[in-house]
Amino acid sequence: MTSLLLCAVLAAANADAPANAEVTAAPEPRLESNVVEVGTGIFGAAYTATGARMGDTQWAVSARGRYLFGGLTGEAEVLALFPLTGNGAATSVALVPRIGWTAAHWTVVVGANVQLAPSAVPTASTVPSLRAHVRLTDGIGLSAGVFDYYGQVPFHLSAELGDYSVGWAAPLGLVASARWHLPAHLTLRVLGFVYRLYNQEAGMLSVGLSWGGAS
Repeated sequence: MTSLLLCAVLAAANADAPANAEVTAAPEPRLESNVVEVGTGIFGAAYTATGARMGDTQWAVSARGRYLFGGLTGEAEVLALFPLTGNGAATSVALVPRIGWTAAHWTVVVGANVQLAPSAVPTASTVPSLRAHVRLTDGIGLSAGVFDYYGQVPFHLSAELGDYSVGWAAPLGLVASARWHLPAHLTLRVLGFVYRLYNQEAGMLSVGLSWGGAS
């Protein structure tokens, strides 16, 4: 009799197990995920001094990556600018490492924007960098950044509309990007910005190919 009772209890427990497993919900995916991207484009800058306007255009080569350890998020951006002519602007490199946290509906990462120009004085300069992203509803969100986009945009506030982004670059400018998903988890991203700050103007247009998830 005891053996029959024990078998009945075990059978009831096994019968309930699938039902309990179905009730347990999978954790909600995080807002952003791992990504690696390389790109190229054109960067231009100009300024006005003593009534004269001067400027130059450079070839831009970029790379960025993000990796999540659970919610802990580490990312880095690198932008190298090369002169298109022999007497053009000097070669420079921007390095932007950041660390922060990614949840289901938001991301915040902070770090530094390190600018290196071997022929300039001083050869290196550093300013803080921040990037934040929040999802309001499915496919709609807001993003903001301080020395974001490879450290080249002092401040922006953007609307995130699925695979498209458009926003204001302070104090007078525009930043926008678009993504097209390709086979094999590849994504083509076009990024552009232009802004005016005091007597200086800057702009960039680049095309990047990334591998990974939400970027």
